[in-house]
Amino acid sequence: MHTLLKIVRPTIIVMEVNIKFPTHIRFAMFPGFKKNDVGSESSLTQIDFDSEKRGHIYGCSLSYQVLDLMRPNGYEILHLDDNNAVYIDKKKASIHPPSLETLYNEGHWNRPVPSYNKPIRYWNKLSVDELFRAIMKLFLNDASHKNHHIFIGDTTDNSLKHGCFDASGKLELADGNGDCSLVKSI
Repeated sequence: MHTLLKIVRPTIIVMEVNIKFPTHIRFAMFPGFKKNDVGSESSLTQIDFDSEKRGHIYGCSLSYQVLDLMRPNGYEILHLDDNNAVYIDKKKASIHPPSLETLYNEGHWNRPVPSYNKPIRYWNKLSVDELFRAIMKLFLNDASHKNHHIFIGDTTDNSLKHGCFDASGKLELADGNGDCSLVKSI
């Protein structure tokens, strides 16, 4: 995103948000890669992600999108309509948006809850550590996220915890160097 917005500078951007994560949580999921050895050359190929099995873990939260992607690139959020966030280039308009919590509550939380989101409504009250453990339990026997990575943190802290799904889908916390002992080549 950072590189793209240096080349292309739209006035308005609409992005899908994973609204399952409350505003006090910064969350992002990134694909894993596998190493391809071709002759003497090595390259990386993104590991496929089965979007039909993604469940609640995909993309990024509103807070991550605003604080880590859009504001650092000069965009401010204008509106949230369920899982669609609208941003405007701050150089082209002066705005004073409401808080992320207000946007989230009005654009998602205070609306009728779809049945598929009811089992995770309690996430709104969890700390980062509690939510990480809830995600671990969610994927105990599910390999749909194998070899992918998540980053999760609180909006009051600049650091993000790095979690890795291994080849069988088990989630672990990365070590201090950002390495994941369970992630294996496939």
